[in-house]
Amino acid sequence: MRLINVDTLQLEEFFDDDIPEYATLSHTWGKEEVSFQDLCWLHEYEGDRESFASIETLLSSLGRSSVEKAAKLRQRAGFDKIMQTARLAKMNQLRYAWVDTCCIDKTSSAELSEAINSMFRWYQGSRICYAHISDVVLHTEHFTNNGAWEYEFARSRWFTRGWTLQELLAPRIVSFFDRNWNFIGEKSTLAEMVSTITKIPCDFLNRHRRLQDVALASRMSWASGRRTSRKEDMAYCLLGLCDINMPLLYGEGERAFVRLQQEIIKEYSDQSLFAWGIDQAIGETSSIFAPSPAFFTRAGSLSLENFNSSSSDFQMTNRGLQIELPLVRLPMFQGARREVCHYAILDVKDRDLGHLCFPLFSPRLHEDGTQTGDEFLKSPLSANPTSSGA
Repeated sequence: MRLINVDTLQLEEFFDDDIPEYATLSHTWGKEEVSFQDLCWLHEYEGDRESFASIETLLSSLGRSSVEKAAKLRQRAGFDKIMQTARLAKMNQLRYAWVDTCCIDKTSSAELSEAINSMFRWYQGSRICYAHISDVVLHTEHFTNNGAWEYEFARSRWFTRGWTLQELLAPRIVSFFDRNWNFIGEKSTLAEMVSTITKIPCDFLNRHRRLQDVALASRMSWASGRRTSRKEDMAYCLLGLCDINMPLLYGEGERAFVRLQQEIIKEYSDQSLFAWGIDQAIGETSSIFAPSPAFFTRAGSLSLENFNSSSSDFQMTNRGLQIELPLVRLPMFQGARREVCHYAILDVKDRDLGHLCFPLFSPRLHEDGTQTGDEFLKSPLSANPTSSGA
């Protein structure tokens, strides 16, 4: 793990048990970020500068362009974030800080993959996380007009980005700061407001309950309204939230989210993973996996049950998902393009709808409407058709 020494701004590397206490920065990326290469170049340049007796000698040796480049680097908004993070860390008696823009060498695919797979753990291990809400500016009236304050804070871009979800949940302490680095409040004191914005229950924001205590589909729902610049990152930003490690394959697009769900199946027997597509039209067949977290929007109130006593572990095979679930066969319903419909009942319960199931259509139908074999195609989710709130 590479950390910034807050006294020198030099990058230092640590491993495992040798990692010291540190602070982290959570922010939304802008156009003026300082990369690992930028910071390394700046330190090399300033090291050379110190060896010259005068600015004239420096200019003649290194060239005016290097001097101007260094000055422009220090004027970037991203460099100010690094400086402010270092300042706050010092105030918290910390010698080190971690900032994603400059502590990861993103030109190395191996290092980037390791960092993304470790990022949730790194935020979780930090003493404190500083969340820079760059599109909010505090004024005196905000403290007396709660309505205006909530509106501006709730509309922040920080609450819409995929990566900031784990940065909100993983650290024990998150301190929010406005554009000018004025203190807004801490996650613990703003929990109810943040819960309203994010739809994440306060118990998880305050770490009174573990993430493992909530259904995977509910965790996915917390990301359903968020976005990332690259499609693949919508899956990669959820690795820590799902406690999964997997290789990064930039270029695979939305396939990354399908691959994440396949990796989850290898580790967990959480049937809520199939509880996506509530409120979608029934009858159109689909993959067993959701195309993106957006399909889990309605999954925030799910709980895992022991409704199916015969339910067992499941796995992916070369022919699809192998799983044992109770099936209910029903007559053709209005608007269905298939003549036979079964409902597979999940060990998942919605607070309002009761037990959930998903419609299945056999791909191999005879003229009389009967099917052969046990292969089915999934349709979007629905409530249990056999009983309401069973």
